[in-house]
Amino acid sequence: MSGFWPDVQVLVGVRKNGTPHYVYPDTTVSCNPTDSHLDNTLIESPQVVVEVISPGTEAKDRGIKFKLYQQRPTLQEIVLVSQFAQHVEIWQRNEQEPDNPKAWLYRHYEAGDTIDLISIGVSISMDDLYQNLHFIENELEDE
Repeated sequence: MSGFWPDVQVLVGVRKNGTPHYVYPDTTVSCNPTDSHLDNTLIESPQVVVEVISPGTEAKDRGIKFKLYQQRPTLQEIVLVSQFAQHVEIWQRNEQEPDNPKAWLYRHYEAGDTIDLISIGVSISMDDLYQNLHFIENELEDE
């Protein structure tokens, strides 16, 4: 298993003109050995992608990128992480319908929970994920 940070492209398909179509998630995990060489800048078999949701990226992350991720057959989990509160959403491919790009299971996590990335056997507490980050209560309500 290899983890990749920003500036690494993830292949999500092929455009009508035959060129590769790729996106840049915030973090990617691939369990395919061909994706794991050090100088690799294109992940062809992503298993998990993570997007940190911000006001400037939320529409794209939840829209077109999300739909492209769902079409990628190797992708098992899509993780959306809030930067404004301890809130994480995970969409996991439904094992009962692995070929149906619309059959995904939804889980969400909040403060005090433990996140489970089932496809790669990783668990992390929300406290660890948001370590040293402090959120102002009702910050968005004051605007």
